[in-house]
Amino acid sequence: MNDAARRQEFQELADAWIDGRATEEETRRIEQLATSSPELMRQLVDMSLLNASLSYVADSSSPSLNMRSNNEQATDQGPFRHLRFTQNYLVAIAVTMLMGMTVSFLLWKALSERQTFASLESIAGTRWISASTPTNSGSQIGSGHLKLAAGLVTIRFDVGAVLELEGPADIEIINRKRCRLNSGKLLATVRNHFRGFVIETPNAILTDQGTSFCVSVQPDGESNMQVLEGRVDVEDRTTGVEKTVLGQRGVRMTRGAISDSFDVEQGTLERAPMHPSEANVIYLPTSVGKGADYWVQRNESRPGSESQYGMPILLVKWSKEECRIYDRKAYLRFDLSGIPSDQLSNASLTLNAIPSGLGFASMTINSKMAIYGVHDDLLDSSQTDSVWGNAPASSELGGSVDLNSAQLLGKFIIPQGVQEGTFSIQSDELLKYLKKDPNRIVTMILVCETQSVASMSLVFGFAGSNNSIHTPPTLRLEFQK
Repeated sequence: MNDAARRQEFQELADAWIDGRATEEETRRIEQLATSSPELMRQLVDMSLLNASLSYVADSSSPSLNMRSNNEQATDQGPFRHLRFTQNYLVAIAVTMLMGMTVSFLLWKALSERQTFASLESIAGTRWISASTPTNSGSQIGSGHLKLAAGLVTIRFDVGAVLELEGPADIEIINRKRCRLNSGKLLATVRNHFRGFVIETPNAILTDQGTSFCVSVQPDGESNMQVLEGRVDVEDRTTGVEKTVLGQRGVRMTRGAISDSFDVEQGTLERAPMHPSEANVIYLPTSVGKGADYWVQRNESRPGSESQYGMPILLVKWSKEECRIYDRKAYLRFDLSGIPSDQLSNASLTLNAIPSGLGFASMTINSKMAIYGVHDDLLDSSQTDSVWGNAPASSELGGSVDLNSAQLLGKFIIPQGVQEGTFSIQSDELLKYLKKDPNRIVTMILVCETQSVASMSLVFGFAGSNNSIHTPPTLRLEFQK
């Protein structure tokens, strides 16, 4: 049943209940609808109060009570005068009692909505835009509205549902088994044999049936959902159409439509600012001269494999074995021509991580990244046709390279939940590698040496040479004064 039909049913039942026409079954149904939605409960209370007030006004202004004949007025002096006095005031007392009960109920409802039924945990560096609940890690929370700017937050419900929310995100906690994701991404896991946890999106209602699933909502309201295991029932908010989605399948939800199920990764790109320059220092990005960058992906569903040149983002991932077609490595080429290598005294390589929009950070552990330098100058030539199998120093393993053709230059760690930031390596190996290269073109390989623990874990993104806002991979070369 969609929202419009549910509201129509509620209105008809509420009218019958207030008029005293509701059957026992209808009374139970109106209670079920009202207690499942604070909005419908408030509407029921308002309707009851309005009806009581109108009844009192109508009764107190009725001709039967106020427009009496002379004979009736004479009767006021008789033995029945107290009866009419009592009748008027009984109505007033009844309305007063009803209003008092209504106010008490509203107070009780407000207090009950503030009761805690979940706990909140956040990683260091989490930033909030606004929140109507406590946001300190370890806080007990109840109903409220949370807007997360950045970071990773875990909300553990007492009923057994666990939500892992990634910033930026906007979520409303409605009650102990229902929330509304207005934008952003979350991973929901429901255990303890609980069924029926609900996540609303702008266009759909997702009802868990004992499972683990991911939800992503774009600013325009379009959303994607993928079931990792178990089952989720999806209802279109406009049409009321329902679909059941099973493990390792997903759907896209737009206004009035739920797509056929799919098993593909979806994504969007994001960007950010440039580095300043310094005296005695040259900043050399992959976009200068014969420099370039690209990434390759193992893709066994097609002949050969896939490569991406000229993209604003470089993608890196070492997938689980059963998802190895999504393995990705990035290649960075720098043009050192004109650089006085004999005066080079220090060198570092900086990469700007940006959200890839692919996968979920909450399903990713601390991940080790490694940079390798290719020795063979023949492999430095333009590789516009590179694919997984013939890329420089290629290795069949997703998290490594051919060590006969490349050497390790440095490593860095991306902590769990982090999707953006600046990461650098600085080492003697890097300095020596740059100084001794004979043809003044160097090719480096960026790989993830930490294998994914989940099929939908994060694909790491780094700004590429065609990113108009973020700085691409850049060498910082410092020279002797």
